[in-house]
Amino acid sequence: MRYKRSPLEITFDIINIILMFILLIATLYPFLHVVFSSLSSSEYVIRNKGLILWPKGFNLKGYKYAFKHPMLGKAYLNTILYAGAGTLIGLITMSLSAYAFAKPSFPGKGFFLFIIVFTMFFSGGLIPSYLNVRRLGLLNTRFIMIILGSISTWSIIMLRT
Repeated sequence: MRYKRSPLEITFDIINIILMFILLIATLYPFLHVVFSSLSSSEYVIRNKGLILWPKGFNLKGYKYAFKHPMLGKAYLNTILYAGAGTLIGLITMSLSAYAFAKPSFPGKGFFLFIIVFTMFFSGGLIPSYLNVRRLGLLNTRFIMIILGSISTWSIIMLRT
């Protein structure tokens, strides 16, 4: 037996599709604009301040310049290192803490959960975080880039649930 949809449901679906299409265009256009501008000649981009919907005066000078830059390889290596190690360490630490909070026999569970949730709503701020990093001697190290974002209170709560 097939479900018959009401006119209100059909209208909702049509409006929803139109809104999602508008949202798609609004989010996709800036990316396309950057790509098309990077493939266009610099004279055209400087002269034309409006919308670029297709590359004009196609060239790859910007990409040739970027790939010749000596720091590009190190930048990509840092990105891969920070993303990979940060994700791995974050998953391990948050999974372990969420497992502990999921156990009913964990002593002091309520207190520790309160402390963690409290920091989600009321953080110390940027300056106290900087002072802590400086006192620990972790300024200008790769480790601090990985460790600062390794624990998310929201993710611990979601994993516990």
